[in-house]
Amino acid sequence: MTFEEAKAFYISMNCNGFFMFREDPSRYNEFRAFNINPDILEAWKQEQILELFEKLEQSKYDEWSIHSRIIDLLNSTSSQKEQNAEKLIKALEKLSKDISKKSAILMAENMAGRTTNLDDGGFRFLSGRDILIKQAFLYCTEMLDFECTDSDNDLSEYSGWKDMKRRKEEAICNMKKAIIKFTH
Repeated sequence: MTFEEAKAFYISMNCNGFFMFREDPSRYNEFRAFNINPDILEAWKQEQILELFEKLEQSKYDEWSIHSRIIDLLNSTSSQKEQNAEKLIKALEKLSKDISKKSAILMAENMAGRTTNLDDGGFRFLSGRDILIKQAFLYCTEMLDFECTDSDNDLSEYSGWKDMKRRKEEAICNMKKAIIKFTH
């Protein structure tokens, strides 16, 4: 493995050592043998965040997936937090205008967090920035401003979703919990 291959491997695994180890333990050991300075890893992570924000701007179909990767990276960064927080708010503002019902729900789940304690969400990343948390909540609420009907569950776009209305309501509930938890 070359140094460039190590970087590509790190980025392909969303800059996550656990994913690297789980998916390819031998390559992970090769990667670790480089003993890469944490500042370099952080710089690579910031490059990936920037690239993902650019993809999010251009994408029309997998916004929630890109957004999820961004949230994961933001919650693991140690630098550029203010700039990244501003980018996240701008992205949410733009997406709140034109997004599918499914993506809106999934992005609200990304912002609230998917773990029981909600520590893996976008609102956690924004913790301590109450104005930005309130803006993010507003944009997520705008995204979710639609009616769910039983016919939504039958659309091919939502295959595998049993009760879209319930999922939307849970996303809203979890967003409210995250707001309470992460605002001061």
